[in-house]
Amino acid sequence: MTEEILSEEFFLPVMAGGTYFIPQVFSKINVKIPYYNKLYAKENFSNSQIYLYESEYKKEIQRLRLIAIRKGQFGTVGVCAGIILLMIV
Repeated sequence: MTEEILSEEFFLPVMAGGTYFIPQVFSKINVKIPYYNKLYAKENFSNSQIYLYESEYKKEIQRLRLIAIRKGQFGTVGVCAGIILLMIV
């Protein structure tokens, strides 16, 4: 089984798929809203606005996590591909 994954036919699709799908999984890990943000929302917003604030806060944190993870992964893949290209040349 591991020989099939490490073969040339499957290595690049697995690597490319991992680069795309892994950030999706990690960015959706539980987002905790800090206590002071919850306190501020309770003091200044109505119940419906608090719900909207919390949902938008979580979406924004997930979006920023996704961007940060992808930037790191694509940078790493780019550096590795560059090193391999330099070794070939």
